[in-house]
Amino acid sequence: KQKLTNTRLLMALGGIVFLLIGFLVYRYYQNQKLAISKIRQKISQDLHDDIGASLSSLQIYGAIAEQTMAKEPQKAIEMVQKISSQSKEIMENMNDIVWSMKNNSTSNTSLEVKIKNYAASLLQDSNIKFTYDIMGNADEAITGITARRNVLLIAKEAMNNIAKYSRAKNAKLQLRVAEKELFLIIEDDGIGFDNQMAKIGNGLENMEQRTIELNGDFSLESKKGNGTTVKAIFPLHSIH
Repeated sequence: KQKLTNTRLLMALGGIVFLLIGFLVYRYYQNQKLAISKIRQKISQDLHDDIGASLSSLQIYGAIAEQTMAKEPQKAIEMVQKISSQSKEIMENMNDIVWSMKNNSTSNTSLEVKIKNYAASLLQDSNIKFTYDIMGNADEAITGITARRNVLLIAKEAMNNIAKYSRAKNAKLQLRVAEKELFLIIEDDGIGFDNQMAKIGNGLENMEQRTIELNGDFSLESKKGNGTTVKAIFPLHSIH
């Protein structure tokens, strides 16, 4: 009887362990599904906000071009040029979204290559010497879909501001891992500006929000005549 009781007890314990393992596996996959659902929702929102707004602009530019073609041909030409520029931006945004959804093992283009290609096309006519210090482990550390896209867009926005406003001769981008954090630093030796007088714009608010979305810290340091430094620091656990 004692052996029978022990056997039943072991079977009961085994059943409880089995059910517990099954429950944990179920919760794990439910959490994975929830995470994927949130990512899909975020991508959908990005498409709606970014691409949707751009498509609306294209429709407006096209309508203006059609209305002014006969009486104001120069204005119509300007609208067509805007359509061309906006179309290029839409294609680039779509390309970034698709790229961010691929991991490092399936993507043919690394974050480093994306950044360098963008800088090359952006700064080629600006006479700005742009240098890079991108550690290989930094690129490999950024595996999350949101993290890949946000880090890329912060870098692109900062480089875009340098090309448009800085009047710099030199600029540098650093991407490195140190003490369980990822550091993205973009600096230039341009004219700078007064932080207190700077208007919210030029993508600064977007860069800060993208950093906060990854539980990071964003800072911008600038003084008139002493260049500008953009810094975004992310905990590694937030970019996986």
